[in-house]
This record gives sequence, C-alpha cells and structure tokens, in this order.
Amino acid sequence: MRILLVTGIFPPEIGGVASAMAEAAKELRASGHEILVVTYGDPSADAGVVRVSRSGTVVARYLRMLRTIRRLSTADTIVLTTDVFSVGIPARAAVMGRRNRFFVRLGGEWAWETAVERGRFAGTLRAYWQRPGGMRRLFEEQLYRWILGRAERVFATSRLLHAVLGKCAPRTPWTIVPNPAPMIPSALATRVAEVARPHHPRRFLYVGRFARVKNVPFLATVLRALAARGVPFQMTFVGEGETRAETERLLQGVDQVAFVGASARARVLERLADADVLLLPSLTDVCPNVVAEAHALGIPVVMTAEHGLPEGVLGMLELPPTDAEAWTVALARLATHDDAMKAFAAQVRPPSDAAQTFAQAVLASLQLLP
Repeated sequence: MRILLVTGIFPPEIGGVASAMAEAAKELRASGHEILVVTYGDPSADAGVVRVSRSGTVVARYLRMLRTIRRLSTADTIVLTTDVFSVGIPARAAVMGRRNRFFVRLGGEWAWETAVERGRFAGTLRAYWQRPGGMRRLFEEQLYRWILGRAERVFATSRLLHAVLGKCAPRTPWTIVPNPAPMIPSALATRVAEVARPHHPRRFLYVGRFARVKNVPFLATVLRALAARGVPFQMTFVGEGETRAETERLLQGVDQVAFVGASARARVLERLADADVLLLPSLTDVCPNVVAEAHALGIPVVMTAEHGLPEGVLGMLELPPTDAEAWTVALARLATHDDAMKAFAAQVRPPSDAAQTFAQAVLASLQLLP
C-alpha cells in the first residue's frame, strides 16, 4: 500500500515526535509498504520525504500542505496524519470529496494547550473540557468531530486523550499506543547502580519546556517555600521556554538552584542518573516520556496528579498541580528523611515495553480494512 505519513516535524529537526515518526516510517517501509513522508521544512534531497515551507500565514501554510497532499495522493493512497492542528486540518481538508483511507495519531491536545499558553485558561486538560463552553469551545469540538469522525481509526498515546476527546468521535475505533520504553546505555545504568543514594543534600531535577502548561513557576514557589523553611536541597532545571525568566525571578536569592538550558538527550540522561527525584509539576502531562527514562534509571518521580500514564505505575507520587502546600510537605519529607527517600526509590520498576509500536498498530489496522 502507498501511505502518506503527514507530520509537522521530522528529522533532521529535533523532537520526540520527529524521532518517533522517523522510526515508524522505517518500520512501515520494512513491512513492504510504500511510505512517503510529508512534513514542514526547507526543501531537501531526502529520499521519500517531501517538505512544505512554513513561511507566511497559517492559512498559507495550510493551503500549501493541502495542495501537496492532494498532488501526492491517488485514490488508493492512505493518509496518516500525526496531529490535529499543524497537519491534521490540511490533511482532513485534502481528503474531502475523496475516498482515501484516513488515520489520525494523537499525542497531545492543542485546544487546551493553546488556551493555557495564551492566558485564556489556567487549569487542567480535564477541567478545560468539562467547563461550560462558549462559541470557541463549540468550534474546537466541531473541529475535532470533523477530523476524528472522518478517521478509520485514531491512535492515541494515552487513555487520557480518549477519555477527553472520545466523545468527539464516538463511532471511530481508538487504539492506545503508549510511547516505547526508552533505551538506556548500559554504562549509564551501571553507573546509577554503583552510586550511593540518597545524596545529601537531595538532588531534585526538572526536565522539559518552560511553557505555561508545564507549570514551572508553580514549582518555583514550592522551592522558595522549602528554602524559607531551611530544607536542604539542590535543584536543576533543564530546558528553555517563555516562563524561564519568570521562574528565575521567583527563585532569586535561592542559592541551591541552577538553570542549565536545553540539553541533548545523552546529557539529559546523565542528569537524570545523577538526580534523586524528578519533579514534573505540569497542569496535565498527557504522555511524559521523561518519566519512563527516569524509571529506567531507578529515579522516582513527583508529578502532577493528572497525566496519561497507565494506572498502577510505582515509584511515582501524584500531587495536585495547584496545591503548593502538598508539594512543599512532600518534598520536605523526601529531602530530610533518608528512610522515606529510600522507600520511595525502592518502589521504582523499569518500564515495560509497549504491547506494540505505533507502526505495528497501523499495520494491524490495515489488515482489518475490507
């Protein structure tokens, strides 16, 4: 079969989605299918990849993507889009009036994230979709219905997305395909096993974007409260983004804090290996890959109570992302009681491999087609 894999980002650009889609394309080609990747970016000579310019307005970008998809599609071409906003809208428009099979992969939820980033909303993903909606919410829901309702199947990275958005496509089959367990260099895993823990003072770590949905300034208020109470700790922030300046301002005068900027994955893994606890205060974390990386290294996680990880994951303390006192008390206990810290770390279990990869899930769905 001929499959157009339509994705907003693809190597050499860096990102989890880019890497995942490159691996999916490779696996689908190995199964004997003709795969053509359609993505945004500057023109290149990469075989099997067509890049569409990001220049101009959103509408202009959408129109270029739409025309490209229609030009590259024949009647029996399968169109597989990897999100809703950046490529899902033009991909859905491209199959209007055509009989092409259409599949959608969901790794996040753009309407809620956009509302948070633009300051229109400051709550969790579930709260966003449960609140009374106006015209904007009606438009967003209808957009999801238009895209997901046309799909032969939706592939989501977490059950949380299905719980929130399943109502927009009640007749469309969904397949939950968690991200695969991370590969950890054996030398790094050995190093972790040989280090005496816990460290004194405790080493806390944040890894991720400094975006409003990540709720990092909230974590800054918690850390400031810890420092005011005389709790010993070291905190390292890895990442960049628009709320970094606000976070740094909130932590002025707190000496045990370091901001190291963005890092390559190898360096991130090294920082995880040197940490005692990973902290993820996001309002909602749909599918936090860094949790699996931390657990693969034996590092426990304190994180938001609203996430898309499977139930029953050990080595994870879930707290409301707006309850500063709960976070302060929990971190103070982990920082000052060795027995509590050791017991928490002992709960961690290495993540198990997903039942199937994204490409395997796609292949299984293709076999079900009439």
